[in-house]
Amino acid sequence: MQIRNLKTKDMLAVIGMLMKVGGGVRKELARMIVSRTSQSSQSSKKTSSDERITQMVNIALTVLTACYENVYDDFIEWLASLCGENGVTVAEYNELPVETTLDLIDQLANAEDTQRFFSRVWQLFNRMNRSAAALNARLDQSNTITESEKRSSAS
Repeated sequence: MQIRNLKTKDMLAVIGMLMKVGGGVRKELARMIVSRTSQSSQSSKKTSSDERITQMVNIALTVLTACYENVYDDFIEWLASLCGENGVTVAEYNELPVETTLDLIDQLANAEDTQRFFSRVWQLFNRMNRSAAALNARLDQSNTITESEKRSSAS
């Protein structure tokens, strides 16, 4: 079965699944991706086209594996939506031949546009996490200052 073209809703679905993945798994996922990309950049200053493709395939497979292992229902619903041009229901998807899932994952991991998609989704996801962490740090700092001011004025 052929997957449909990826759309904005797919990016949002994958980011949503990654957000649901626990912190420890997210850190491990980030470590794996950073490790893979830094290994290839250390091996040569100029990464070949084949190496970049391999990196993107690895990122896609890492993201797909994390989603499968941690947010199975969301992942299956997303895969069902990718089947053909209009997708299928989860119930219909569950009745498809077992090769269907393998074919979909293979297509997702190996298609050039989906490799870029997963690489960009991961970059956006990391930016969102860094922004959220920075905002939380500022809020924590603001709350600490407010608590100190309250104690000072109470004295």
